[in-house]
Amino acid sequence: MIEDLASSGIAVTSVAFSVAATALFVLVRLARRTGLVDDGRDAPERKTQARAVPLAGGPALFVAGLVLVALESSTHTWSLANLAPSDSGAIFRFERGALTLALLLAFATGLVDDLAPRGLTPLPKLLGQFAAGCALATGLVVDGEPTSFFERAFVALLAVIAQNVANTFDHADGTLGSLAFVGCLGARAPFAGAIAAFLGANLARPARGGPPYAYLGDSGSHVLGILLLATPAGQAALTLPAIDLVRVVWMRVRAGDPIWRGDRRHLGQRLAAAGRSPTRVVLLVLVCAAPAFLAFFAADVHGGMGRLAAFGLGAACSALVLGLVLRLHPAPSAA
Repeated sequence: MIEDLASSGIAVTSVAFSVAATALFVLVRLARRTGLVDDGRDAPERKTQARAVPLAGGPALFVAGLVLVALESSTHTWSLANLAPSDSGAIFRFERGALTLALLLAFATGLVDDLAPRGLTPLPKLLGQFAAGCALATGLVVDGEPTSFFERAFVALLAVIAQNVANTFDHADGTLGSLAFVGCLGARAPFAGAIAAFLGANLARPARGGPPYAYLGDSGSHVLGILLLATPAGQAALTLPAIDLVRVVWMRVRAGDPIWRGDRRHLGQRLAAAGRSPTRVVLLVLVCAAPAFLAFFAADVHGGMGRLAAFGLGAACSALVLGLVLRLHPAPSAA
């Protein structure tokens, strides 16, 4: 039985990879016709690409997700909507329909933001994120018991935070995608195959020093924010992005800058400015995130460790490693 489940998981993961890779191939070629590209002109203070890059990652991941949902009827153990199915240590779980609707709303919000000439203004974007959070909260399940209004409201707030945390950490090639990939592997989710296909397009270069074949886009980062929130391993994946966002917001406050205005202070941008290649940026990001993941797996294996206590310990250690990495890669103005 276990071998059958394992082989089924590998097969569906391969399907997710193939669907995402095919969608990327098609969408990259259609991107200019549809206007789904990012040329950096809307935010020159934080975007540095030399030419327009297709925002094909999000739609490709979404298509792969739809295929996985369609496979639910024949493979109940492996599906996008069943991302956190049977982990007894999970803090909370979500019904499949609510999670699917939340993903649809998150994707739609991000896609409109990607297609708008200068992106969505903060309020409409926040409303779209909140709608996705409310949809997710309607399917909240805690230990099989009915949930209160306050629990659902808290989850809706967490969903808004998760989407913004994921969105802000998609600031350099492979940063968010690599953490999502590890999170999906930790959840034994076949969606890892779809993310692997995107990472190949995001980290590869058509020419030395040129831009990647595809970006994730806001549609992709919003979807990943919801997905990662919906599983314990994914929550661990959001730890480093949350720490980095708090650090950057604090720096903006100290500098007297609006906290919502983008800049190049995030971890991946700092490493890229120090001359690290995209692959090395990803490796250093994973090093910083490793304590959070290790704490999660330790809590999963040793049931005596409380999940929240493990997250706290992992977050503290990740913050220490992040501080060390940043110290070894000073900002250009301080070099």
